[in-house]
Amino acid sequence: MNWKPPAPIDASPENRARVSGPGLRTLFNVAPVWELDVAEIRTLLGMPTSDAFQTRSDAARADEPLTLETDVLLRISAVLGIFKSLRLLEETNDESSNGSEASMVKTPSMGKRQWS
Repeated sequence: MNWKPPAPIDASPENRARVSGPGLRTLFNVAPVWELDVAEIRTLLGMPTSDAFQTRSDAARADEPLTLETDVLLRISAVLGIFKSLRLLEETNDESSNGSEASMVKTPSMGKRQWS
């Protein structure tokens, strides 16, 4: 098997502007599934101030031009990747069980939360 390194990340302002709004909106769709509040979303994104978060979330929801930092986009990508992986695992569990398996997608274990 020939391993190839992943393609380099295109962190150009143009590419970041292209994916920032859709990425943030998708994260906002995942957050309620995991019962994340605004403070938890801000922590995941590494945005310590509520003003910065509010400005960016308003722009994303209004489909206005928005360019997030590479670090924030990588964090969004990680969260969405985890969400997708959990959905795939749940689909696999659903196919191999009688439906009594716990749902990992709806409430992941995040300290105060428990698997449902």
